[in-house]
Amino acid sequence: MHEVRRARPELIATHCSKFHAPYVAALRTLRVPIVVHLHNGARTADGPESLPLSRLLVRSARRVIAVSPAVADYARGVLPAHAGRVMAVPNGTEPDEFPSVAPVTRARPYVLGAGALAERKGFDLLIDAFAMAGTDLDLVLAGDGPERAALEARTAARGIAARVHFLGHVERAAVASLLRGAAIVAIPSRFEGHPLICLEAMLAGAPLVVSDLPAFPGELRHGETGLRFPPEDARALAKALGELAADPERARALGAAARAAAHRFPTWEEVTARVLAEYAAVVG
Repeated sequence: MHEVRRARPELIATHCSKFHAPYVAALRTLRVPIVVHLHNGARTADGPESLPLSRLLVRSARRVIAVSPAVADYARGVLPAHAGRVMAVPNGTEPDEFPSVAPVTRARPYVLGAGALAERKGFDLLIDAFAMAGTDLDLVLAGDGPERAALEARTAARGIAARVHFLGHVERAAVASLLRGAAIVAIPSRFEGHPLICLEAMLAGAPLVVSDLPAFPGELRHGETGLRFPPEDARALAKALGELAADPERARALGAAARAAAHRFPTWEEVTARVLAEYAAVVG
């Protein structure tokens, strides 16, 4: 707190979840406008819903910038009297990034899962579904995290270890190439705020299978620009994987439609301008 006071800020911007609410509330003693960037709703990586902490966080902020309309709706609902302070500014994209990226070439076509190897990302469900689907594809998991050892053990228990490839941490450029080369990109998350990997996969023209969460963009329409399945339903995920693996032409068509829809997403330049405008309004 002493260091923050010495800096004499005109505005304090925090990127946090509700579990940071006590720290944000303490910053109010500096009498400086606070803008909270909220990345998750009822659930976060830190744990389940806590309404008192969520209310404290919203109450402490002059403005809450939510990462998606779904997160904004959650923030408005926990403290309706302060709903006017909440607005949604979704993540941005770089639409020119992917056309210049060469797709990864692997020995066998693959389903890609990319992200932290953590419970919230649902890769255990993906491994179970992949085993049930019985396709001739491989499964590639790009990312690292606390669940890696358990996930590796799970592939062995399901008898598919030879076809599941754990790449560990992968640089951004390599992720883009993996997205471009994937036969299917699966995002089986248990909860999300506004997942960048989904936006990037759509821009890359990847056939997508995602859990049916409100945080995913509305442009990802079931049967038109991708497939959605009920969260936590490994059998439904297996069915979707099997359908696209058996019909590559349909998969490519879904990917092309996703790429066309993704060009309606705001760019990072547009997102930055919106955020800076909110900062200026708060300070003014």
